[in-house]
This record gives sequence, C-alpha cells and structure tokens, in this order.
Amino acid sequence: MSDVVIALQGVHKAFDGNAVLVGLDLVVERGETFTILGGSGSGKSVTVKLMIGLLRTDRGKLIVNGRDVTELHERDWIAVRADFGMVFQGAALFDSLNVLDNVGYPLREHTDLSDAEIQSRVAEKLALVGLEGIEDKLPSELSGGMRKRVAVARAVAMDPKVILYDEPTTGLDPANSRRIGQLIASLQSRLGVTSVVVTHDLQLCFAVSDRVGLLHEGRLVQVARPEVLRSEPVPEVREFLEGAALAAP
Repeated sequence: MSDVVIALQGVHKAFDGNAVLVGLDLVVERGETFTILGGSGSGKSVTVKLMIGLLRTDRGKLIVNGRDVTELHERDWIAVRADFGMVFQGAALFDSLNVLDNVGYPLREHTDLSDAEIQSRVAEKLALVGLEGIEDKLPSELSGGMRKRVAVARAVAMDPKVILYDEPTTGLDPANSRRIGQLIASLQSRLGVTSVVVTHDLQLCFAVSDRVGLLHEGRLVQVARPEVLRSEPVPEVREFLEGAALAAP
C-alpha cells in the first residue's frame, strides 16, 4: 500500500434517498494520472469531493496515504488537505479579487509568508501555467481558458502532492480544452505529482491518463490503461464511448 495515495473501499453515498455511489472501490497510485470517466450525474464530482473530505461517505472507507480518514474530524482534515490542490469546475475564482490575490489566497490563509514572498510565489505559479504578468487583472477581464489556468495556478500554489481536477474543460472551446490537457500533462511531468481528473471529455481523458475508470451506476465497471479501454471495453464502456463519439461536435 506504500504506493497507494488514495483508496475508496466499498463507498456508498446517497442524497435525499437517491443512491449515487453503491460500493465504489477505487485506488489511485502515487505519481499517476487517474481519470474518472462518466456521464453527467454519474457521481464523478461526488467522488473527488469525498477524497478531500468536502463530502463524507455514508458507508465504506476512505484511505489517504495509508491512513483511514473516514471518520476524521473537520479540524484534522486541514493537515490532510495540505497535500492536495483542487481545480474546481468553473474555476471558482473570487470575482472581487485580482489574479494575485486569487492565486495567493491559500498562501495568505495557510502560511506565514510575507507579501513579497507571496508575490514571488504567485509569479512563479503563473509562469508555470503560461500567464506571466497578469497579477493585476480581475477574473472578469480573462477568457474562460485563462480563468481555468489561473485556477490551476492557485491549486499548485501550496506545492501539493496531489492535484484534483473537477471537469477542467467544461465550457471551453476545443483549442482551450487541448491547452488544459497539455497543462495537466506538463504539470504531471514537471512537478511529479499524482493527479485525479474527473471528466466526460474523451479527448482529455485519452490525452492525459495513465489509467481510466468508467463510473457507471455507482461503481467503476472497468479500470484500465487508455489503450485497453479503447480496444477491449466492457459493454458499459463501449456504450459510453459510442455515445460520447456521437455527441462530439
């Protein structure tokens, strides 16, 4: 288990009596990009929020770095989350803060760095995502693709060991979607992090993944390398791939 960063074991989650996850088993290994593929409402975002304690399991276990954190108190989650960065769907930037303060927000909240040190760290992370010199801009002045990249810069501001991406290409045109995919792959290589991507975007999935799991009816019905998923899909995966191909522009 030393190479396992995150493990969900027999996890159940329901909302208002509607089951979303029903006995989900999932393992993310250190240094890989694991993509959770699935349609809208399949529980992808629920799964990634469970991983960092933003939601709690109804049943089953959550193991992070070998530690059972299923029943962890909220105050103890702060230390666990320090190893994680998350890119939320829609970027989730603070509209009233400029880019400097958006990217620097976790640094001000969780470190004792000086203003000058925060400015330097923010500049470094913006350069990492190809957005040098935009610290004074507001989110409303940025394109959708730029906002997503600022969100990535904020996610890596604390030098996390794990980056979680929740639908990172939603709302983006094909060119910006490809750019985000290239960025995910680049950060994986340059920073040596573990990445979890949740998406219904097949192009992104096959571009960045080491392993892929299709979430269907509350469980992963197949977990495999991308080339295996394409060439030897189980029936549920074949149906999803065919449907996604038909829906593509």
